[in-house]
Amino acid sequence: MYGYELKSTYDKMLVIGNILNLGQIYSALSRLERDGLVTLSGTSENDDKKVYAITENGRTELGRWICETDTWNNYTDNLSFKLAAADYLDSNSLQQCIAEYRIQLIGQLQKLTREEKNLQTGSCGVSLVFERNILRLEADIKWLERCMEKLREVKEERI
Repeated sequence: MYGYELKSTYDKMLVIGNILNLGQIYSALSRLERDGLVTLSGTSENDDKKVYAITENGRTELGRWICETDTWNNYTDNLSFKLAAADYLDSNSLQQCIAEYRIQLIGQLQKLTREEKNLQTGSCGVSLVFERNILRLEADIKWLERCMEKLREVKEERI
């Protein structure tokens, strides 16, 4: 694959709506080549673009990376920080923030669901990425509903 082909694959199949900068691809390819994980295998026939291939060491490292578990981060976004500081925020403002965020997530869920239905690839991996993101959005929406419920309960206790 050459750099633009990698970028196009990323943009279309892995992260819908999160466009990768082409410069990131080429700097990553340079580091991967330096580290012996990919090799320059030639140029494309029509336009002299550099074509890269994964090396055996690259396959080994890719397999290791795929099996590596990530550390869970409890505070992954601004809303989590806001909710962690809920006792210091005005309850009505916080409820409004949560309601607006929930509406935004519902819109994202609807968009992603439409995109998944129109998916033109038979790739199991791409399908799994869509499914993961849909499930995460559904879980976040449910969690926000629980936050609103808990805020109402706390408000009623204070009355």
